[in-house]
Order: sequence, then structure tokens, then C-alpha cells
Amino acid sequence: MNPMISSQQAHFYLQNGYIEFESLLSPTECETLETQVKQALRARLKKDPSRFPASQLYASGRDLWREIEPLKTLLLSRRMTSVALGLANKPSLRLGCDQWIPGVYEWSGPAKTKDLFSLQGLACILLIRINTPAEGETPHPTFRQEPGLVPIPSSRGNALIVHPNLLLNFPKMALYSPADLYLAAYTFPSAVYIHNQADPANHLLKQMGYNFGDTLINQHHPLITK
Repeated sequence: MNPMISSQQAHFYLQNGYIEFESLLSPTECETLETQVKQALRARLKKDPSRFPASQLYASGRDLWREIEPLKTLLLSRRMTSVALGLANKPSLRLGCDQWIPGVYEWSGPAKTKDLFSLQGLACILLIRINTPAEGETPHPTFRQEPGLVPIPSSRGNALIVHPNLLLNFPKMALYSPADLYLAAYTFPSAVYIHNQADPANHLLKQMGYNFGDTLINQHHPLITK
């Protein structure tokens, strides 16, 4: 067992498909992360990100870690990888991708995270809340509803870790408050790049020489180990 993951935490995750970790990031780290994300988006969009609709921000918010070194450092840090390795109960994983999710993004319906990305072999997903809960927001919104779990960590800097097969009710986030989320996805070492028409970044990895059906490699998806 990973020393940063207790047996009780691992059991809860195994039984329920999710668990919330408190204060994975500090408020200052959340502010820094948000600034770095917006810098990356500004560079990609060539304009202030606030001038673009949420759908375009989401489409442009994939693999920001490749351009912002501190994001790469965070995603490969022991703090993050120990959680992923421990809950996936694997000796090694890969950094699959990151994704910025604007709180005002309009989802078409509930979804499993395995269906959001052009990656087959997702192992563990971390959803980190960047903004502060609005006044009056339900303090513990990550309870099960029909259909799916509402994927909002209860406090700024908290991380909701979910299994890729768990159904998440993204549209119901609006019932509480728009929550800006930074998503980190870790995959199994043998994960594969696949065609996924529902993914707005479906063709992104082709820029690195991948073709659909190719296995992810260390050069572009670093391997992490215990």
C-alpha cells in the first residue's frame, strides 16, 4: 500500500469509485495554478481568455502542462502521483493529460471520464477545485444523485478523485455554483491513443506523430512509479 494512502481510503475508493482529498492545493497554489492556466490559454488563443465562450476554453484547455513547466512539475510531483498510484493500486502509471474545465461550461449530459478523452486505459482522474464555493452553496455536494455523482469538490484546493468508469453528473454542477476545475488524468502504462469524436481535442496527439491505435510513449507521456 502506498504510504500516503490509508487502507480505509483505498477501501472507500474501491467500493464507491470516488474519494475527496482535502487541501491537496493551498489557496495560494490555486491562485498560481489559475494564473498559469490563463497564461497558457491566452498564448493559445492570442487574446484574453475571458473574451471566448466556455466551449472554446474547454477545447483549448487540454495538455496545458506541455507549455507551462510548473504545471508539469505539479502533475509529476509526489503529492499528486502518490494519490494516483495508491488509489489505482499500481506500481506505475503514465501522465495522460490535463484539462481545464470552466465552471460555466455547458455539458450535454452526464458522462464517464473515460468517454471524455481520446485515451483508452485511463486509471485515475483527479478533479481539483480552483475557485471558492459561493455563499449558500451546499457544503458537501459530492453525494450520489440520479444519475451520477456531482463532481464538485467541497472546498477550494480539494481534489475529488474518481474512477474513469464512474458516471459524473456534470450538468448538476449548476445547481450549486459554477466550479472551475483542473483535471489531471493518469493512465496505465499500456494506454492507447484512440479516436473519440466526442473529444474536441481528438486529433491533438497527431501533432506529436501519434496515429489512432498507438500506445503512449515516455517521450510524450512520462512514466511515473512508486
